[in-house]
Order: sequence, then C-alpha cells, then structure tokens
Amino acid sequence: YFHDDAVTINPDGTSVQLDGKYGDVVVVKSTNGAATETAFDHIIEKSEGTWTTAHRGDHTASAGMRCRMVSSEKMLKLYPNQQIDLSAEADWLCVYDWRADSTAGGPGAPRRDDPTTWQWSDNPIVCQVHDEWATNYPLWSNVDTDLAEREQAIADRIWTRRFAPVLDTLTDEADACDEAVTLAAGGTIPRYGCFVWYDATTDRKSVREMFKRSCDGWRSERNDGAMIIRCGRWLVAPTPITASMIVELGSVSAGTPKSRLINDLQVRYRAPEHLYEVVDTVGWTDEGSITRRGRKTTALELGEVTNNSQARRL
Repeated sequence: YFHDDAVTINPDGTSVQLDGKYGDVVVVKSTNGAATETAFDHIIEKSEGTWTTAHRGDHTASAGMRCRMVSSEKMLKLYPNQQIDLSAEADWLCVYDWRADSTAGGPGAPRRDDPTTWQWSDNPIVCQVHDEWATNYPLWSNVDTDLAEREQAIADRIWTRRFAPVLDTLTDEADACDEAVTLAAGGTIPRYGCFVWYDATTDRKSVREMFKRSCDGWRSERNDGAMIIRCGRWLVAPTPITASMIVELGSVSAGTPKSRLINDLQVRYRAPEHLYEVVDTVGWTDEGSITRRGRKTTALELGEVTNNSQARRL
C-alpha cells in the first residue's frame, strides 16, 4: 500500500501507475527474512556507497522503497500525498506449533530447534507460547556464535520449565481455538484467531494483554514456574463442588453493583475490508435494564481481532 492505495508491483520492483499516480518513479522490493538475505540492489545503486551488499537484513522481513525526484510540475500528479507511506499486508512471523512436531506426537516436520521448519499461525495460544520462549531464540547465530549459544540456553530453559510440563493443557486450549464456528452467512471460521503486533519497546504485560483480548484468555503460573494459558470457553467441571470441599467462605454476593453495571456494550474490531482500521460492529444491549436503570455504556476495543463474528462472540 502507498498510503491507503493498494498498488501492484511489477517483477522489476516498479509500481504500476494508479490513476496517474506513482508508476515507475517508485521502486519497491521486499525480502521474506531468510537466514541469509540479499541486500536491495536498487538502494545500493543510488546510495553512493552508503548502502552496501552487507546491508542484508538477515532473519528480518523487509521492504526497500526508492522514489525518484521529479519536477515541481509533476510532483502533485505523481506524489499527490507527498512522501509515500509504505505498508504491506502479509502473513508475518512463523512460529513453532508443537502439535505438528512428529517428534512430539504430531504429524509433521516442525522442530523447536530449527526455525526454518516453523510455520505461520494465528492461533492465540500457539502464538503466545512462541512469543514467551522464542524471544531469546538464537536467530543471529551467523553473526555471533557465542551470543547464539547463550540465547539458545535461555530459550531451552524457558521451554523446559514453563511449557514442557503443561503441553497437554496447552494443546487442549490451542485445539479449542481452532474449533470451527459456523457463520450466519454460511461457512466456518476458527473460534479464535489473533492479529497481534508490537515493537521492541512494548512491555511484556501489554503484549500478554493483547493475546488475552484476542481469545478471552487467562493465564497463571504454577508453583514450579509452568505457565497455564487458557482461552475463553465453557467447561463442564469433572467433579461437582460440594459443601465438604469448601474450606472457607469469605462472602457471597448476588447481582452486579451499580458501579459495575453495563447494559450497552459497544464492540470495535480491526477490519481488513477497511484497510485494517478499527470499526464498530453491532453491539450488545439489555433494553430492559436500560429502561429501569438508564444507559450504562462501555466499549470493548478488540484491535487484535480481524473478523466480525469473533468480535461479537468475545
């Protein structure tokens, strides 16, 4: 995208002219983030040595854009919004899904110690588990071997302590996210998907909240350090709770305090059909409560959700 314009890029990197805008004055090339990438030749060509073949961007999906200067008479025609704001829509980070690993009982080739076998997923449980341990994975082994060995040791300890002991539970939750939900218009979608992105300065708590919002999630840590992550779903208790099981009963309350009452819930999600802007969908209202108590409105902001069905179910 150039600004909000969806553009077509030719094999040589030049853009197809759109209503008289852009065209061959703009060249865009991209990489997928391989272990050893290739520097952008169209940038090197015009950089007078500032950009070289060493500027590869290994392990990092990237795009390089070069815009040619034009006369003032052509500027507003070719660059009507002046400096181009380049963005791209893609399936980004590949993650390790232990459920597919044949060495862990799965049917496929993914291996935890081989990033080249990881695959893209939008499963909130799989993505959060990956995000928690793979942050320290040694992707930069071709740059600093000693650093890579230290980071791999950290990643292995995180996996062994926090996730390996609870993989059965995490598998159940990940499978629940993949369960098919029937749409009113026909067809199905997975119960939960996630659209989470953040930059290097985002704190860990905020990242975890993003994943939680995408699936009505909940997380806790056991005494041994293992991390339990669950998605929102109805579960039938395997054993009914009886009076004999209650050790201490602090207080019992019924209903919702007026200070916490919500009878008009407005729901917003990130819509691909609107260039990933956050838009409103049909909310939930309790008309009887509104009549009796007045309207108590709050908004549910779901920037991590990209379909209407999931937003309204959440």
